Amino acid sequence: MTSRIVAKRNERKREATKALSDKNAAVAELRKTKRKILEMEIVGACRHAIKSFTLHALGEGNDNAGGLKARKNRFEVLDRLALSRSEE
Repeated sequence: MTSRIVAKRNERKREATKALSDKNAAVAELRKTKRKILEMEIVGACRHAIKSFTLHALGEGNDNAGGLKARKNRFEVLDRLALSRSEE
């Protein structure tokens, strides 16, 4: 009788340990997946920011580098690039 109880308790301990290790592995995998998704979103945002401004809109070919509007556009692109670098 007692050996059966001890065997059941040991089996439950093994199952609990396995469940915890499976949970930890799943959490680690989820963390990796979320990090990859975030990186892909940042890359996509940077590509969109860079593609949304032509060189002329960034001030190329103008005597005053495109003025205030082009300066704001350049800073926006640089801010997005800096954000993507800081996330890495």
